[in-house]
Amino acid sequence: MLFRTSIRLQTAFDRRFAEFGITAQEAAALLLCAEAGETSARKLAQAMGRDKGKITRFVDRLEAAHFLTRTRNPQDHRLLIIKPTRRGFRAVPRLRVIFDRLQEQLFDAILTQDIDQFASLLSHLYDNAARLRAEKDT
Repeated sequence: MLFRTSIRLQTAFDRRFAEFGITAQEAAALLLCAEAGETSARKLAQAMGRDKGKITRFVDRLEAAHFLTRTRNPQDHRLLIIKPTRRGFRAVPRLRVIFDRLQEQLFDAILTQDIDQFASLLSHLYDNAARLRAEKDT
């Protein structure tokens, strides 16, 4: 049921961000970049809990859509600095509204105590999933 719910949520989120030509995960990456002002793929991967390769693909698409730009770090030319463009910064307020509305709709008619309990359960599931991932890698 968790997997099926996850798929439905991802589809619902992606449909809301389609007007921007991006997915929900790409929108989240753009928001994180905007909040930081600038970041690296490594930091973005850590913040999103994704591998660096996946983040690179998000950034590639966001750069192609002119939401982000990458420049060389002047102190270390091996590293890239990821920054939102003007278009990216202009999209941020609307992206936040979409995320907020989706969260409100998702938890509509659910008691606060149930939401709190669910958040705690999800936190435990997240930690367990991290352990499972680590076991796979070893």
